[in-house]
Amino acid sequence: MEMTGDVTSPREVELQLQEPPQPPAATKYACKKCRCVLFTSEELMPHEPERQQISTRRKLKDMKHHVPGGHVDCSSYFLEETQSWMDEALLAEGKIHCPSVKCQSRLGALQWSGSQCSCGTWVTPSIKITKSRVDPVFSQSNANIVTGVVLPNIAAYAAENTPPAH
Repeated sequence: MEMTGDVTSPREVELQLQEPPQPPAATKYACKKCRCVLFTSEELMPHEPERQQISTRRKLKDMKHHVPGGHVDCSSYFLEETQSWMDEALLAEGKIHCPSVKCQSRLGALQWSGSQCSCGTWVTPSIKITKSRVDPVFSQSNANIVTGVVLPNIAAYAAENTPPAH
């Protein structure tokens, strides 16, 4: 039986699966209420939890109040720079709202003097977006989802391509 060009050999499938993964695309973040895209993961300011002296003070306070584990995850994202959609009036200091005219949901706050993250780290300047107000938006390229790949039936392929026994 002759094979058509549509069928992929098991070796080709194996080689495709062994290819090094592509670096993930930047994750986009959108307003939870209206789905308006606001920023990407490339625009986030990284910070290390419990890295500064003020974190030690918070840890002692948490121990005093019997917080289990003493470690709190970050409840906010911090942006490295103001975004073009941010209201010019709040650039001194103020609340950050969704740029969608119909939505205007409060997303976070801007404080040039800085603010403390829930993990205990002090971030300056503080362009803080509350995680519960935004959702990550995954595309096919950054969700690591393989679509449209039809894996052949290897047993059927082997049976069709095995020479007849004499």
